[in-house]
Amino acid sequence: MSFFTTGNPVLLRMYHGSTLTGGAWVSSDAESGVEYNISNTVSANGHLTNSEYGAAASGGKAFSTAGGADSSNKVYLTLGIDGSPVDTGNFTIVGTGIGGAAVVYCNLHWTEIK
Repeated sequence: MSFFTTGNPVLLRMYHGSTLTGGAWVSSDAESGVEYNISNTVSANGHLTNSEYGAAASGGKAFSTAGGADSSNKVYLTLGIDGSPVDTGNFTIVGTGIGGAAVVYCNLHWTEIK
């Protein structure tokens, strides 16, 4: 996960299996099994798999957890032999400003093995 923040400090939490409402799911690639949705609302958090703090940044600051050994590395999203999802859970990243509003842009990095 990497993220860029401006304004106040931020706490980012990554959940697996959240209940989401609204927004539109978009395929990340024509040959990918991953979809993303950046305009939904989290109505119930799932299982917390990772969290990161980002410092306050008046001009903006980038952070990265790339290469870190976190618990999200142990959750595999798979498809059955017929292409149907075996694990229908999703990863949701929730950002919360600490002490006031913060603007956060976030990337989640993954590897697909086909």
